[in-house]
Amino acid sequence: MQCLWVIIRKTYGWHKKIDDIALSQFCDMTSLGKPAVCRALFKLLSKKIIAVIKNDNGITSYGINKDFDMWQPLSKKITLSKMIMGGDKNDNESLTKKRHTKENI
Repeated sequence: MQCLWVIIRKTYGWHKKIDDIALSQFCDMTSLGKPAVCRALFKLLSKKIIAVIKNDNGITSYGINKDFDMWQPLSKKITLSKMIMGGDKNDNESLTKKRHTKENI
């Protein structure tokens, strides 16, 4: 997610659709190591959330894939709807009670 925000900031934050972003810039802006940045970018690319363009001179440009229908959904075990809907009724009631008690304090 942090790498996605870097791409958004470096592109649309400067009114661009794509931008040349070095791995060192990702590392500096996210405080992640180079291997973690590479994994995150690969995951975003495999989910078709970002577009990566490699030029002949070795410069890599990144941008957001604006065709949202192409984006791959998260795996079923991570989806938010399953987390909300999959809980037991007693669990939901206990969460509500905890929430109310914290608000009253």
